[in-house]
Amino acid sequence: METYEIKSTEEISQVHLKSFLLTNLEKEDFLLSPNSYIFASYLEELNKYQLIVFDKDNSLVPEIFLHKTIHENELLITENFFCLYKEKKVYFYQELKEKLNKERIIEFIKSSFYLENLSIVDEINKDKKEEKNYRFIKYKKSYLFKLLLLYFLILFIALLWYFSLDKKSEKDISISSLKKKIESQKRDNAYTFVSSKIINLYYQAKQKEINLHLIQQNDNSFLIELSSLNKNSIYEFFDNYKTSINSFKYDELIGGYIVNANIEFIRK
Repeated sequence: METYEIKSTEEISQVHLKSFLLTNLEKEDFLLSPNSYIFASYLEELNKYQLIVFDKDNSLVPEIFLHKTIHENELLITENFFCLYKEKKVYFYQELKEKLNKERIIEFIKSSFYLENLSIVDEINKDKKEEKNYRFIKYKKSYLFKLLLLYFLILFIALLWYFSLDKKSEKDISISSLKKKIESQKRDNAYTFVSSKIINLYYQAKQKEINLHLIQQNDNSFLIELSSLNKNSIYEFFDNYKTSINSFKYDELIGGYIVNANIEFIRK
């Protein structure tokens, strides 16, 4: 079981959480296995997500997710780790690589998470039913971009082969002129397609009172940066598209939210 941290000044809605986490994991190049599952806990006091990553073999989950708490806020301290349960659910986990004084652990938890009332336990109270209280994300690396590159490469080779068969009837058309014609057609089609998508983005943003500060075309997606005073308007805007959120933060200077995200060309 491993833990990772991703900075975020705002808790991401459940609808967009998976794409946000997987995008950041790939961006940071964390090495996860195909059998990995992720539990994400937003640490509001630290403005970050803690990701607890584990391999789920034989339908078993780590024992921290089977602990049935008695108190609302509970700190489980063992020889190998300690785990904070907030509102009776796993909130923060830390493996112990060396022996620490119990008082130091308690002081760290109370000061970091502003807890005054905290119950301490030293044994796991196992209950398999507790697993149902948690939502785990199955890790799946995205190969869409690589597949698109492979598709365009195969398509280009097929076009070259097809037109080479017509050499006898069209001797005056060289490979170089053929490439120019294909590229010209692709540019015309791409310009029309991309332009319509940009117009649609501005229209949808205006409907939600969202300001678009950046639209940058990246292969089969747009990298956008936007701001809004209303967090719900941003989520409603993203519901119209297949979106991967890169960052989502509250800016005190504007009194609103600034978001950086990738939007695919194809609508949901």
